[in-house]
Amino acid sequence: MFIIENKYSAFQILGLNNGCSADDVKKAFKNLSLKFHPDKGGNNDHFIKIKTAYDICLKLTSQNKTKKMDNVSQKLILSLAEAYNGCSKFLNFSADKRCCNKRCTCGLVNCNHRIFDFNCKKRCQRGFFHDTKKVEIKIPPKTFSKTITLEGLGNQAIFEDEVDGDLIIDVEVKDDVFEILPNGDLLTNIVIDWKYALAGQEILLNHPKGEIKMKTWDYGIIQNNDEFYFDGYGTGENEKSKLIIRFQVVKPEKPLSETIRKMILNYLHINNHIVAPKFN
Repeated sequence: MFIIENKYSAFQILGLNNGCSADDVKKAFKNLSLKFHPDKGGNNDHFIKIKTAYDICLKLTSQNKTKKMDNVSQKLILSLAEAYNGCSKFLNFSADKRCCNKRCTCGLVNCNHRIFDFNCKKRCQRGFFHDTKKVEIKIPPKTFSKTITLEGLGNQAIFEDEVDGDLIIDVEVKDDVFEILPNGDLLTNIVIDWKYALAGQEILLNHPKGEIKMKTWDYGIIQNNDEFYFDGYGTGENEKSKLIIRFQVVKPEKPLSETIRKMILNYLHINNHIVAPKFN
């Protein structure tokens, strides 16, 4: 077994510099094998030295191949209707794109130097510039919390031994009417005046699944924080996923007039409104 002192020596044995590619390493090893392989009449010890250098160089260049540029993260806001029914959205974003730089020839292992053209028309001064892009995102139905990865649309590779980054899209649902609860149920708060809480009111609610009509008088007198449930109208796939309608009753801003108070007492058939309190 041969021990190669450093990485530079390994590339030199193959007749290469450390800025070469994995394909260059394979090609050099193939040519040297035809000349120095024992089956071709070559020296066995020298061939082992070549094979050791080949293994080192291939590993180094293969590692360089996996170097990835940074991802670009974006947030996509959807309404409940868009997330519930699915939609197509266009997203504008910017990513770094390679411009006028080229490989440095300093010969150092793991070199990160870059040579820039300071006369670049884009005035990048660092080898890349911000490139504005527009991409269409297809959102499938019932997408309420999801991360979408679009490979290769992030920051673009600077050198040939790098790969493009990805575009990472975090989908978030925001709605002015409905709140998505952790268990997949939907909640909406409806403000109702005390008069309608007492006498009844027809509520029309636009839900992504269809219009919901609710006649509150069918449920009796509505009290503050009363909740009513509609199965199958949540964000989940099963029928147990429900919509919760919670009422907030607005009390009178000032005491009732004597006329209105007597009308209510007469309507409720209360002749004597002086009663003894009941205790639990």
